[in-house]
Amino acid sequence: MALMLGPAPLDAWVSAARLVELGAMAALVAACPFLPAAARRVAAAVLRAADAAGRRPGRAALALGILSLAGAAAAGLRGVPQPAVHDEFSYLLAADTFARGRLKNPTPAHWEHFEAFHVLSVPSRMSKYPPAQGLALAAGRLLGHPVAGVWLSTAAAVAAVAWMLFAWLPPRWAVLGGLLALLRFGVEGYWAQSYWGGSVAALGGALVLGAAGRMWREGPSARRALAFGLGAAVLANSRPFEGLVLCALASAALAWRASRRWEAAWLTRAAAPVAACLIATVGAGMAYNRAVTGDALRLPYFVHQQQYAAISPFLFGTPPSPPPYRHREMAAYYLGVEKPVWDRQQSAAALQLETLWKWWRCVDFPFGMLALLPLAFIRPLFRSRAGRLALPAWIAFLAAIATLTLVIPHYAAPAAGLFTLLVVLALRSVHALGRPARRWGRAAAVALLLPSAGLLAWRVAGHDPGGAFGRNRAALVRSLEDTGGSHLVFVRYGPRHSPNYDWVYNPADLDSAPVLFARPLGRVPDLRLRAAYPGRTAWILTVDADDDVPTLAPLP
Repeated sequence: MALMLGPAPLDAWVSAARLVELGAMAALVAACPFLPAAARRVAAAVLRAADAAGRRPGRAALALGILSLAGAAAAGLRGVPQPAVHDEFSYLLAADTFARGRLKNPTPAHWEHFEAFHVLSVPSRMSKYPPAQGLALAAGRLLGHPVAGVWLSTAAAVAAVAWMLFAWLPPRWAVLGGLLALLRFGVEGYWAQSYWGGSVAALGGALVLGAAGRMWREGPSARRALAFGLGAAVLANSRPFEGLVLCALASAALAWRASRRWEAAWLTRAAAPVAACLIATVGAGMAYNRAVTGDALRLPYFVHQQQYAAISPFLFGTPPSPPPYRHREMAAYYLGVEKPVWDRQQSAAALQLETLWKWWRCVDFPFGMLALLPLAFIRPLFRSRAGRLALPAWIAFLAAIATLTLVIPHYAAPAAGLFTLLVVLALRSVHALGRPARRWGRAAAVALLLPSAGLLAWRVAGHDPGGAFGRNRAALVRSLEDTGGSHLVFVRYGPRHSPNYDWVYNPADLDSAPVLFARPLGRVPDLRLRAAYPGRTAWILTVDADDDVPTLAPLP
């Protein structure tokens, strides 16, 4: 699992997998006029099956969620995901903390040895991120393993996207859209097979858009408003900025809808329940902030920014002065990985290319080359009510994403349901091509789902969550635990080490952890740390290339 913040090389834009997918899509569409009658009957049968499933929207959405859960768990049987990216370890720390029944961990003595990326050490030791992903992983941990929380949240996201589509599309196309979500991110890919996040935010966004669609079509009700408020709460605690943009767009559309034919029910049945949800969310968030940072109005994320960041999260912000980093690998990441991305976007020409790259990342995963379909059918999209609302909303969402300094695909997860809607509307346009071509239009609409199934099979065959680094770290921890006793491992990095990967992450309870990883600070501080944790066997771990097996040696 590679973390690439830029610049984007040519093979990042045009990879072999994308070319194969695009070629398969083109070949299938071109072959549809020449398909035998039996193949066209298969396509018609698929559409009839979607019609039958669509007669019971709730059961159809639930069935797709169950299929996602079963498929993700089956793929995971080939290997439980191992954390590799900094963010995964941070979320797992939050999950461990929540599963122990607390909101934070005390700052340990000699905390400088335990500093970790995206983790606060003072005023408390806790993940810098909002709590929703950590809570999902904590639920999985209570069920036996954090990955269960990943699979459950992904299944819920697939079901919620299908439920959302029923509010905007005829039942047939809502079912096919849910099937598309299942194929693209419901079984494989890093949303379903890592601890990095994506599914929780996609769930929140789908709840907001599904509730908004039902209130647009059928009018306000307390149940729909509560679904909207619940989705907004999930977004506020997973992807706050992108979630705020999505909720603002949905709220603006509903306000315009209400203004056309004003009814008091919009206040009593819609605005009041949503306001109640938001008040509860803000109150809970302030309590969490107070527990972690000591100030109800200071988010852990921004406290961490003040302590470590060398860039602003927004391009329109003012970058802070880099702090004096205590560890070389942290300076290498914040100044050598993140800072160049900020610097590069200060040029107008580079900013334009970087913006295109951000937008492409927002659709490349999970939609791949299917993301090109809405571009090919922009005019037909505007002929439907859903398209006239969804396309401007997607453009506005991308405009907001462009203001971020760094963009990773799951940043756009709140709008996963929105873009799924656009792709399905484009498939409908293929299906409804002019009468002379309709014989193959229906077959083409179904055939365009086949590359997604093929890509899923390819991903499952190459299932390797965490990569060599994740496997090496997990294997070392297991081997030390198997020897018995408790251990203190000082990690020393070589010249080939990448700052995108790091070994120094520890569970919530340091005292009871069988293996602790620490950063060396010199002979005297290291001896003090060893004295603070007596009875532990001390080791020095030498890490050079991150994919190679590191060298572990006893420390006298």
